Amino acid sequence: MSTGAGEIFYYECLTHYNPFDYGHGRGHIRIEPGDTLEVTSLDLKTVKGAPESPQGWVQGRNVTKGVKGLFPGVPYIQLSKKSFDDSGYQGTLTPHMTGTLVFMFNQAPCSILRSRSSSSTVVVVVVVVVVVVVVVVVVVVVVVVTVVVVVV
Repeated sequence: MSTGAGEIFYYECLTHYNPFDYGHGRGHIRIEPGDTLEVTSLDLKTVKGAPESPQGWVQGRNVTKGVKGLFPGVPYIQLSKKSFDDSGYQGTLTPHMTGTLVFMFNQAPCSILRSRSSSSTVVVVVVVVVVVVVVVVVVVVVVVVTVVVVVV
């Protein structure tokens, strides 16, 4: 979708933020881990830090919930992809990067754990699946050997 805003940045929420928990009200929006947040380069001009690690309050849209407003930058969010839109073309957005950038400075330990990259998550899942398969094979072999011994 053309916004006339140049670059569009997409962030992933890492940490829960409810504006009412902090006495923030109008203009601030609730974000939850996993929410996709869209911010234009024009909105980032008023924010401290690079687009990869915006500091302070960020004006944008929670794509997951369909609401617009202010939400906190790093360590609550991390950049997931960026698109350049200056043509008015209304096709699929292309990610600027293939991986996810993780910025761990000034983060609490629980935020660092939540911001683990997706590739390490895939490795953990593969290892768990391999271990489960090995355990199942061992159990089947033990059962077969037991049945053979009992029958003979």
